[in-house]
Amino acid sequence: MKKPHSLYTELLCVLSLVLFVLLSSVLATAFFLYRTSVLTTANQHLYATSEQLLGTYDSYFSQILKNSDAVIYYYNLIDNKTEFNERMDEYFSNMLSLKEEMISVSLYEVDSGDLIASAGSSGIYDNAKNEEWFKQTFATPEDKLIPVLSIPKKQNPAYPNSFSISRYASYDKNNKYDSILHINISFNAIVDLLSETALEDGGTFLIYNKTYQTVYSSINEDSSKKLKILEDFVVGSGIYKIDNHSYFVFASSISDTSWRLGVFLNYDAVNQSMMTFSIYLVAIGLVLFVLGSLIFFLAIKRSVKPIRNLSKEMSEIVSLEDIPSKKIIIEGSKEVIELDNSFKALISRIEELTKKVIHEKEEQRKSELLALQNQINPHFLYNTLDSILALIDKNENIEAEEMIVALSRFFRISISKGKNIIPLRKEIEHANNYLLIQKLRFKDAFDYKFDVDESILNFEVVKLILQPIIENSINHGLKEGEKGFITIKGYKENGFIILKVIDNGYGMLDETRIALEKSLKSDEDSKGVGLKNVYLRLKVYFGEKADIKIESKLDEGTTITLLIPTKGVLKWKKQI
Repeated sequence: MKKPHSLYTELLCVLSLVLFVLLSSVLATAFFLYRTSVLTTANQHLYATSEQLLGTYDSYFSQILKNSDAVIYYYNLIDNKTEFNERMDEYFSNMLSLKEEMISVSLYEVDSGDLIASAGSSGIYDNAKNEEWFKQTFATPEDKLIPVLSIPKKQNPAYPNSFSISRYASYDKNNKYDSILHINISFNAIVDLLSETALEDGGTFLIYNKTYQTVYSSINEDSSKKLKILEDFVVGSGIYKIDNHSYFVFASSISDTSWRLGVFLNYDAVNQSMMTFSIYLVAIGLVLFVLGSLIFFLAIKRSVKPIRNLSKEMSEIVSLEDIPSKKIIIEGSKEVIELDNSFKALISRIEELTKKVIHEKEEQRKSELLALQNQINPHFLYNTLDSILALIDKNENIEAEEMIVALSRFFRISISKGKNIIPLRKEIEHANNYLLIQKLRFKDAFDYKFDVDESILNFEVVKLILQPIIENSINHGLKEGEKGFITIKGYKENGFIILKVIDNGYGMLDETRIALEKSLKSDEDSKGVGLKNVYLRLKVYFGEKADIKIESKLDEGTTITLLIPTKGVLKWKKQI
């Protein structure tokens, strides 16, 4: 048993715990409010930065699409096909002179892929029919409505960071003159513009296509880990960790394109700020806790000292027999002296009552065991005599004689010179005599065997604990018209003597088995003998550890297990 703590220790622990909980609650609330404020402000700022970056790209690509719309509009203004080349070449030249970010503009026939008109110094084809961007612009009716953004497989050194936009240009007057518009654009202008955006230290952004391939990265690095994060949450924002660094991640589609923008802003500074504040709070909390505990220590020590002196004197009493010979004198406050006098009177009275209760309890247990034991003999005698009478009626005198001899041996053990506690060896012999009687009665309707470990045969048990269970197996378990078999097992395991009665009879449903187990523990009086009688007698003699377990399967049989502890038997067993 665990040694109890002193009153001094209990009070100090309780008050220290209260102080700890109070300080923890206050500091946790302060940290939560600070954290909420910091995170809200930081996230709003980082989100606004990301939105600013996205807005810049949205405007940029929107302007590119407007330029392509203007080309298609002008194309539809030309009525004479022979004028397409000349007028579109002139229009493209003017456009390039006004748009510094454009590298080249070209127009191709849909059917043949031949060049109609162009202007510029790079990315122009005499025939574009085999180019991927050319085929993609009209692969399906839906593709005709969506601009195709492409990155060249090999960048022109003269125009780094370039991409192209391809659109299906419908000719309203005669659709056989529909064409493909192809514009090569340099990223340099927009990159220069975005370099002024406040991404702060460690911030990066990516432009990537729908297959999560990098179109542009603000810094030269491996973007695979960042693309994996962007692929996992598609669009939105959140906090993610990459290589021991935290980032605020923002992803959104760029308007009027199939590309997306991913922004990674440094979040380590926010985490560091919260970590520093946490350290300050913990340090303050520890200082306050130590000071508070010291104050409690001094106050409790002064208040508990008289009681501790009384407790010390009381602890010298080893047993109740020591009280009459001791004259304990306790000095202290009026309350402590009164407590000491009351304690002496209480101990004296408890000693008298304990002796009386112990005597009454022993007598009660002996009476209970004898009453339960006396229920068994009349019950069994009635059934056995009935069996003998049946044999005589059938003129089976030899069998009747054998049954009478077995009955004589059975009752010799039952009487046991007035003893209720017998060795297990005698109980096994007693059960064997009973089975012999019943086997004669039922004309070999069943067989039986004993499988009992010899090492437990000298263990003392309450007599007549196996016979009622075997009787139940014969009367209620064996199947009519089929030969039954009963096995009695006995062995020692985990501090218990285990006795099992196993039959191959009808068995029972789980509901019936559960109800039977509950009835054993019920406080209601039992009107008969049998399983509950055995259960009660085991409890009276062996205490609460003794038990009965029931296992059964319908149409397979039933096993009744008696669990008898080998230790902790009641002290009065030799008196029974």
